[in-house]
Amino acid sequence: MNAPTLVIGATGTTGRRVVAGLIAEGHSVKAAGRSATPVEGAEAVRFDWNEPATFGAALDGVDRVYLIPPIGSSDPAAVMLPFLRRARSAGVHRAVLLSSSAIPAGGPAVGQVHQVLPGLFEQWAVLRPSWFMQNFAGFTPPRAQHPRGRRHPDGHGRRPRRVRRRGGHRRRRRTCPDRRAGPRRRPDPDRSAGAELRRRRRDHHRGRRPARRAPASDVRPAA
Repeated sequence: MNAPTLVIGATGTTGRRVVAGLIAEGHSVKAAGRSATPVEGAEAVRFDWNEPATFGAALDGVDRVYLIPPIGSSDPAAVMLPFLRRARSAGVHRAVLLSSSAIPAGGPAVGQVHQVLPGLFEQWAVLRPSWFMQNFAGFTPPRAQHPRGRRHPDGHGRRPRRVRRRGGHRRRRRTCPDRRAGPRRRPDPDRSAGAELRRRRRDHHRGRRPARRAPASDVRPAA
């Protein structure tokens, strides 16, 4: 039977998927965590980066280890390197470290651990992802529902109104999500007169003969 693989952070975002994948392929797994949470198909073992007394039971009989850096540590190399040296002395020959695409080998934080791995283990690998799609799986941001049943992509629940501009172009005007349609305003006679004057000037510049419109007082019904 193959020696078990130690998976640190076995109940986390990546650790539980690593455990499930190893078990599916027939490997024996030690699921390590601070609370030793039982994991189906794996041996639960307590492990804490800040408690060296938990290292012995976790490393007993394993030959491979999946490493999750300590969360919230300002200097993870100072915490991880003593464990890695002890793991090498215990017979571990392969180590896989979860790092980040923003941290190169020899860089700050986990970059120091990345730089040391080749000198400690015969087989090693460093995973440097940028994002985990699993962080967004199972969570959908709430989207407001418009009273008429329409949804807006940004979640406000109202679609921005389209306003036609001169030249046939359109632009979108934002509307406040909490705004309610109020009573319609009555037309302003002064503004209507100004619009008529602008129309006449525009027709004059375009070479058109302005059409005379009879005022409402001059219009008489047919006999």
